[in-house]
Amino acid sequence: MGKIKKILFCTDFSNNSNWAFSYAVDLAKIYRAFLYIIHVISKGEYLDHISIYIPPDVYKKIEEENERYINESFKENCLPQLGDYKDYEFIIKQGTPFVEIIKFAKEKKVDIIMMGTHGKTALTHVLFGSTAENVVRKAPCPVLTIRHPSKQIDI
Repeated sequence: MGKIKKILFCTDFSNNSNWAFSYAVDLAKIYRAFLYIIHVISKGEYLDHISIYIPPDVYKKIEEENERYINESFKENCLPQLGDYKDYEFIIKQGTPFVEIIKFAKEKKVDIIMMGTHGKTALTHVLFGSTAENVVRKAPCPVLTIRHPSKQIDI
């Protein structure tokens, strides 16, 4: 394994993501790596399947609310865990989450992608597959997925 200099952490601010974030922060501190924290807003993913018109001013308001919520979630869930660690950047993208994550990982030449195994909704998984699954299959680098203890399966 090569030296880890750049880590990409993917978050949807779910409980699982927040749990996994502590692993990303710890790894970044251990390796003194730069930590990219990315959140991708699914833009129009569901609207492709139905015919609906959203006026531009309403859509703009939705985008502003999304950004406000995301910034508040970042401050509430991520900043406290970062503590005094300053080598990070928070990025918001729009599009299909796994596509934007992979494009960003390639663009920044990250050494590892870290993410939770479960996102916010089961419906998304049923309709479109898991973001984590798609990232693992198509990533240009190793991917570390972290399962929340509540999602453990006894075998």
